[in-house]
Amino acid sequence: MITELTFDSDAIAECDRFEVWREMFCSKMWGLDIAHSDSRPFFARCRFVSLGAVEVIRSELNGLDFSRTPRRVRQQESDDFGFHLSLSGGVRAVQAGCHAEVRGAGGLLLAGGQPYTLSTPQMPGSAHYQCYSLHLPRKELLQRVPDAERHLAEVCAGGEPLNLLVQYLDLVAGHDAALRSPDLRRLAGEHLLDLVALTLEPGRDPESQFQRGGLRAARRAALVRYLEQH
Repeated sequence: MITELTFDSDAIAECDRFEVWREMFCSKMWGLDIAHSDSRPFFARCRFVSLGAVEVIRSELNGLDFSRTPRRVRQQESDDFGFHLSLSGGVRAVQAGCHAEVRGAGGLLLAGGQPYTLSTPQMPGSAHYQCYSLHLPRKELLQRVPDAERHLAEVCAGGEPLNLLVQYLDLVAGHDAALRSPDLRRLAGEHLLDLVALTLEPGRDPESQFQRGGLRAARRAALVRYLEQH
């Protein structure tokens, strides 16, 4: 099982970059079609990390249009969820008749068992769009949010859960020592599921098990990071 993988378009001949990205990653790994919508040459830099049952992708991209068509849905037959977490720019998505646009930092839940489109923006100057993409097993998310489908293409922006989710991802996804331990990877994945559930439904019972797990871990990680920085 692959626990970590990196892709950097700058390491590939310019004439082959987009085709390699489209075939090896978008088509085979994600079951997506893609179009390059940026006026600049294609650019993508990504790091893939498996954290137990959760897969995390940290990306820098230029303007791209992703689409999961009915044909792709039939081919891949996955009913898992994806959570797209924008760190900059204004990503747009459409699924199940719902249109959403995230401006700045914010998240979107998408279902792999239904068609959708997602467009990343062209950033000004030489800047690139930055985001996290999380692959979430359906069973594990529904244990935490039984009616998760009602949140499809719903913008999650601001608030402590979203901020802690970003901070926790920054800490864990970049911590090479922790990623070498299968037990720590599994635990981090559980915490991410908890934090996504809180981001989707921030008003849930604060004494629930997933809040006491992921929320406590994320707050502790944020406190440790603050102490280290100051």
